[in-house]
Amino acid sequence: MERDQQIIRTSIVGIVANVLLAGFKEAVGLHTPSTTLLITTL
Repeated sequence: MERDQQIIRTSIVGIVANVLLAGFKEAVGLHTPSTTLLITTL
């Protein structure tokens, strides 16, 4: 049971990190049009 909780916690941290990174990329993209093109293709 302990191991499952660890996996779930790690997954949640990973998801949160991805969401923050996506938000950061979008914020940067608003300032530089070329970055927006890069983000949309990814």
